[in-house]
This record gives sequence, structure tokens and C-alpha cells, in this order.
Amino acid sequence: MTFSLTLSPADLLLMLPELFLTLWLCVILAIDFSLPRFPKRNLAYLSVCGLAVVLANLVWFDRAGVTGALFNRMFVLDRMAIFFKIFVVASTILVILASIDYVKRFKFFKGEYYFLVLMSALGMMFMASANDLLSIFITLEFSTFGFYVLVAYLRDDPASNEAGLKFFILGVFAAGLLAYGISLVYGETGKIVLSDIASAQATPGLIIGYLLIFAALGFKIGAAPFHSWIPDTYHGAPTPVTAFLSIAPKGAAFAILLRLFFISLAAFKPAWVLLLVLASILSMTYGNIVAIAQKNIKRLLAYSGIAQIGNILIGLAAGTKMGSDA
Repeated sequence: MTFSLTLSPADLLLMLPELFLTLWLCVILAIDFSLPRFPKRNLAYLSVCGLAVVLANLVWFDRAGVTGALFNRMFVLDRMAIFFKIFVVASTILVILASIDYVKRFKFFKGEYYFLVLMSALGMMFMASANDLLSIFITLEFSTFGFYVLVAYLRDDPASNEAGLKFFILGVFAAGLLAYGISLVYGETGKIVLSDIASAQATPGLIIGYLLIFAALGFKIGAAPFHSWIPDTYHGAPTPVTAFLSIAPKGAAFAILLRLFFISLAAFKPAWVLLLVLASILSMTYGNIVAIAQKNIKRLLAYSGIAQIGNILIGLAAGTKMGSDA
């Protein structure tokens, strides 16, 4: 299979929010390094201003009905992608605003904190548009790199260090599952674009590949039984990072799940509906029962979040447009 990546003016237009955010990332980092006396609080406001521009651009895309595909269909911009990008950007703005007073406690690396938050948001925006297996893997891992550092940001706190280590180890394991699953799917079909894979016949290798991909994405959204990282990570991470982890990455991961199930696996709907129902029941049951015994508020929210993921999966398991909209 040959890949042809061409960049046209239309591609630049479709990527305008991501390109601007990439530039803004560089601006934030340059100011932090070159102006050491620059108030770190103002870096937060600059980050919010940049995200506000991105948000306005996305709203304009939505109102104007701007859609299209770029990079040989590696990425697509449609209404669903725009919705999840708006969700990610809005969540990031709220998290940065909530972080301003919290970051005052940090002795060092205050500016880098905002850079990492924006970098993770950029990766999640790309996740919302990912339309083939390669772009799914790259964007998902790119967004996770920032979270590895953010979770362990309180380097003098043993709980934060433990949370970061567990999150990193399990995250690398999930990345391995995802890479192996993608290699099996590509090996069986010779294709990576989701719509092209939809016509493939079911084979044992293809089924195993998709199961591995679902397991990796289940880790990202925190669905049972792939939830083991959530309680310790939420407990040890800085509070704004916990809030960020519980919202934005799950939305971006659900964008990928929607494309996988409704485009690539449309012909195998009964099978994946059953899989989602089982994961949903397990998540709701386990999350609600274990949450009852929690005394730490962060752990309570962690297990409650697992249960809420089960509620969302039920809507996805409906297998209809109304269910996915819900």
C-alpha cells in the first residue's frame, strides 16, 4: 500500500484551529523561557486567549458547514469532529482557569504546566478527526504524552509519583495492545482507512485485532475491566489534572469509538453491540458498588466516573444515531 500525503490550501483551512494552537504552544513556551520574570499567571490568561480563538474558529466551521478530508483521508472534518473539538477546547479552558490558583503552589515549572495542558488538548483535537488506524495511534499517544507528565507533576508528593508511574506503565501496555491490534487489522485487510476496512470479511485475525483495539480504547475511557489505573491516578494527580483526565480524553476517545463502530464495523453491529452492553453493565455495576465504600473524594469521583462511562456506553450500544447523539 502506498501513501500520498499532499498539502493543499484547502487542507490548511481545515487544519486552521490545530495550526493556530500549535503556534500558540510555541509562543507560550518561548515566553516562559525567554522572559523568566514574566508573571506565570499571565501565561494562563494567554493560554485561555489562544483557546478562545480556536473555539471561535471551530464555531465558525460549524455554522458555515465546513467539512472535508485531508492527507489522503487520514483526517476528516465533519460535524462530529467539530463537536468533539469544541468539547475538548471548552474543557481545556475551564481546566486552565481552575488551575491558576493551584499552580501557585508549584516551586518550579509553572509555565511548562500550561504548555503540557495545551499540548494534550492539541492531541485530542487531532483524535477527533482521526480517520485511519495510523492517525488514531499517533494522535492518541501524542495526547497521552502530556498527561504522563501532568499526573506526576507534584514531584515531591509520593502519591503523585506513584500515580504517574502506574499511569505510564499501564498506558504503555495499552499502547502496545493498540499497536498490535492495528497491525493485525492491517495484515488481514491491507488497508488502514476506516471506510475501506468496512468491506473486509471477518477473519480470526481481524476479530482479534479489533478486540485489542477496543481493549486499548477501553483503557483510555476507563471502562471496566480496563479501569485499574483510574483510582490511583485520580487520587495522586494534581486536582485540576484529575478534572482534565476525567473529561476531555474520554470525549476524544469516544469520537474514535464512534468512527470505528459506525464506519469500520458497521457490518458487524450485533457483535460490537453485545460487547458494549457487557462493558457497560460491568462498568456501571462495579463503579457504583465500589464507590459506596470510598472515603476519599477523588477515589469516589474515580469510581463514579467508571459508572458514568457505563451509562455512556449504553447509548453507544443502542447502535442508532439517536443513541450516539445521546
